[in-house]
Amino acid sequence: RLSAGQKFHFRGEGAILELSVLLTEAGEKHWEEVVEVVLSYASMLRGSSEEELQKVWRDVLTMSQVGWTCNDVWSSPAYERCATLAERAFSYGTDRCLSAGYVPHYGDTGSISYDNWKCPTEVLKNIVGHLVSDNMIVERCGRDPWKKCEDDEINQEQEMEKDTRWGRKKEPWYGVEYFLSSVEKGTERRWNEVHESRERTSVTSSTLRLPRQNPYVPKELELCKDLPEDVRALGFGGMRNDGDNIIDDSGSGDEKKVELPRSSRVETVKLCPPQLLEQNKYGRLWHRLDNRYLLPKTSLTILLRIPALRHLKDKSGRWTFDTASAVYSSLLAAAFEDAVAQDSYDATVAGLHWSIRSTPWGLAITADGYDQTVRDLCKDVLAAFWTGARWGIRAEERVRTEEATPFFLTEDAVGPVLERSLRSLRSYFSSKRSDVYAAYHSDRALGRENFHISDRVRAMEEATVEELAKHHRRMVEAAAEEGGPSVECFCSGNVSEEESKELFTDVLNIVRPERFRSDPPTEATKDLKSAWIPGNFLRHMEKGEQVDIHVQSDNLEDESGAVLVTFQSQLPAFKNKKTSSAASLKRSAALRLISQMLREPLFDTLRTKQQLGYVVTSSYDIKFSVAPTLDDLDEHGTGVVARESLVVKVVSKNVAPPEAVRRIDDFLASFLDRLRAMPMVEIADNVESLCKKLMRPKQTLAEEVNVHWGKIKKYAPECLDSCDDDGEVPDLPWETAEVLAEAIGSLERMDLIDAFESVVVGKDRSRIVSCVYGSQFPMSNSTENKN
Repeated sequence: RLSAGQKFHFRGEGAILELSVLLTEAGEKHWEEVVEVVLSYASMLRGSSEEELQKVWRDVLTMSQVGWTCNDVWSSPAYERCATLAERAFSYGTDRCLSAGYVPHYGDTGSISYDNWKCPTEVLKNIVGHLVSDNMIVERCGRDPWKKCEDDEINQEQEMEKDTRWGRKKEPWYGVEYFLSSVEKGTERRWNEVHESRERTSVTSSTLRLPRQNPYVPKELELCKDLPEDVRALGFGGMRNDGDNIIDDSGSGDEKKVELPRSSRVETVKLCPPQLLEQNKYGRLWHRLDNRYLLPKTSLTILLRIPALRHLKDKSGRWTFDTASAVYSSLLAAAFEDAVAQDSYDATVAGLHWSIRSTPWGLAITADGYDQTVRDLCKDVLAAFWTGARWGIRAEERVRTEEATPFFLTEDAVGPVLERSLRSLRSYFSSKRSDVYAAYHSDRALGRENFHISDRVRAMEEATVEELAKHHRRMVEAAAEEGGPSVECFCSGNVSEEESKELFTDVLNIVRPERFRSDPPTEATKDLKSAWIPGNFLRHMEKGEQVDIHVQSDNLEDESGAVLVTFQSQLPAFKNKKTSSAASLKRSAALRLISQMLREPLFDTLRTKQQLGYVVTSSYDIKFSVAPTLDDLDEHGTGVVARESLVVKVVSKNVAPPEAVRRIDDFLASFLDRLRAMPMVEIADNVESLCKKLMRPKQTLAEEVNVHWGKIKKYAPECLDSCDDDGEVPDLPWETAEVLAEAIGSLERMDLIDAFESVVVGKDRSRIVSCVYGSQFPMSNSTENKN
């Protein structure tokens, strides 16, 4: 993985360019060749023609204008923006701290129009002329380089004493040690030969090239024509790129909109839920047209609900969780991302972002960015992964062959992914903080699926390119046998209904080509499909159940112990008015408010006064669990059950975990008395604060998408896979926050006391106490109870 950019800028005195390359352990052994390639690329740049450079410049210039015109450059929150602005003000001055790098400037002449901003070829070549080995520092970070430096320190001790420039050093601020050494003569000679060549070398001419014209850079941007004219007039004005000139349609000079009126619209325009545009036997299409941010951006999410992604079918025809399948699916997604990193780099440069993930809900593909090209990117990702045909073939022309190995399943792509994943998992129990392990063991106690780290390691150790190819084929064919994957497609942002429908049709054509498209599912097939409900599973604890976990941390460098206490409510959490009881709504409202009221006194008592530990927190937690079989649905017959908990966490190197648990219990017992005596004014203040948080308008398109998509992926199957007797399609619970805020506002003191007694301090409470002992607190035999 490679990234490059300006590391430091010294006003009037130049800058430092940093190029970072992330290598595997095997790749690091070839670091000298990596540097040689970098120098070769600089040599190629010096020999490039003005016409070649101008083509690249045009794409860079277009994206600079898009970012500035769309007000994306400084759209981060104020607290994140402050430090960056201060640094840029020091580098560029206050008059240009916002616009430098985005708006055309030449010396003292001020701003000029984008269409006249030509590539400064001579300036660029002058900069590239400094990218030579004599003007370069190579920084290597890794275990092998450090070991070699330690060995050299022993072998060359006398030489280092003569020349004090080299050897072990220590920086003065944090006391971090590092080694400084010269480059070996032979290596230095090879590097010098690269930049001394005035012509393209065999390396540069055969394997290196300037970026091609970027197909994902938008040629024309405007707000969706489905928006009313008066709304369109408030937002992004428009931009066109005819190949030679960039034309800004949003006005110029004094007429140009520098600041879009988005903040006021975000606060005042109601967030409407997505509309269900299409629903058929192959899937559903959801759409929401942005009328709040008024930017030419779109977010797309595609979910393929595939049982074989993480499950195997047993003899009875039911799908059961399988660790190997889950691991292989994650490896497929990771190998795909690595294999197409270079092909999809153009999309990243063009302001587009994408991901592909194996989740409990299915295979999720997301893409977001400027709307003109994001739909093409989304189809490219889906088609390349699903068909296994190489990136670059038009999505609609890709056809999956019966026995072909997907192009991204090669040793070069899979090997590094396996190495990174195994290294991360094998070091998991010796590299994390104690509270991470406490959460891990608590989650395992609540889960049905035996997804232990050791199981995942074992599955990865058995993974090969051939096994991954078989899993990919099994996944696609199993989906075809069941009538194809059920597709959930969500289009949000600056995208019209017509464009969304076209995308949905293209998606179905990719995952359901004629040769894989089966007849409509038979009754038997429907039964098999319904035996798998997508999502996580969370165990419902028995009334009065107590689980105590005591584990010694393997991370010898972490002295602190950790305690995580989880109190699970016996009532299902509130989901929506139709499927949840009034008791569930009142309990959910009460637990959310109790969590709000607990946080400050818990910290003040255990952290500030008792100095228990440096981390003392409490939180409200809600998880969504699917019923494992159709016979285990909740009392309303729905497929997703919400489980809520109150969680208290303490990380301490002052007291052992059992003592931390005792003090937590003492505080919670005293808090019940505090709750009984708390003034109504204080309760009302907490109610007002919590309601404001729940009703706070979403500030970005990404926030909107996260909320809406969370409801779609969890509730769409149970709410929409069957209609009412009158044929009416039920709606999803979009108004959960409003309903909860109203319920919180109507709570009385006794509602809070009843909930606290039932869930936290009563004799019938259900709780898990997860204790992890750091090196400061060796666990005695009497406390060993690894559940």
